[in-house]
Amino acid sequence: MTHKHLPIFLFFFILSAFSAAAKMPAEDTGSMKKTAPPLQRFYVGGSMDGAIFSTASGTTPINSKISTVRFTYGFNLGASFNWNLGRHFGVYTGLDLKNIGFIEKYNAVTTKRRTYNLGVPVGI
Repeated sequence: MTHKHLPIFLFFFILSAFSAAAKMPAEDTGSMKKTAPPLQRFYVGGSMDGAIFSTASGTTPINSKISTVRFTYGFNLGASFNWNLGRHFGVYTGLDLKNIGFIEKYNAVTTKRRTYNLGVPVGI
């Protein structure tokens, strides 16, 4: 990583740290007894991952460098299927489609490369 990419890296690192801190639950004082919500056995979720920044590190016979950052907004979809077998145990699977690519500049030629990736997550 060169020094010119360091501010961008730090910006996204700090942004993700604040995002993770905002999602942390507040401390429970335990003063009131809580009842557990009813268990939902099966449910489906969907996602629309909006923006993706992607790049690649390439090596040519002359040099090695990081390509231009490519910004993709849009066609990144997903669906998840969850089956709860108990209050603390369940099975998860899904289907994701992502548009990822990079821009390569070599001499006076600019090439844009794109891939569509299909992901099938499975979890217990």
